[in-house]
Amino acid sequence: SESVDDVGSFLGPTEFADAVRRGASMKDREIIDFVQQQIASLTDNPNR
Repeated sequence: SESVDDVGSFLGPTEFADAVRRGASMKDREIIDFVQQQIASLTDNPNR
């Protein structure tokens, strides 16, 4: 998809491949924690 291409272009091939490997190896709880942290940082929520 276009957004994946955008991220790949932004990160570069090596960093993008590292990010894909890390994401694919994450456990469900790690994904949930990551998403919650991102939401908190984007909404300036100090509770996270």
